[in-house]
Amino acid sequence: MPVSTFIKTFVLTTPKWYKIIFIILLIFVFIMYNYLNKGVKEKFIQRSYKGVIQDISYIEGHKNFPDIYFNNQRYPLLLGLNEVKITDYIQIGDSIVKDSGTAAIRVYRRDKNSVWAVKIFK
Repeated sequence: MPVSTFIKTFVLTTPKWYKIIFIILLIFVFIMYNYLNKGVKEKFIQRSYKGVIQDISYIEGHKNFPDIYFNNQRYPLLLGLNEVKITDYIQIGDSIVKDSGTAAIRVYRRDKNSVWAVKIFK
């Protein structure tokens, strides 16, 4: 069923109080999403790290987002933020830098000519 057909059917055949409850639920979900995401974003902004990526592993239950290992520590990537943007780009041997107070993540990689190239994820 196409979305437009679903919407027409919902609007024309659903009782008014169902529509009101549905709208209230949508507003509640929107508020909760923004409230929960705010804490994660602040935590991400204050986080800082740097090092050479030693390993990238996918752990069951992490929703196919990798944990990266550098400086002999595991760093789980926080979902929904700039760290998710780097998952398809990073490789073992890349240098990664995240400064506290900023949302930017810099990934440094040597090319075939041993020249460092930087890619910034904002």
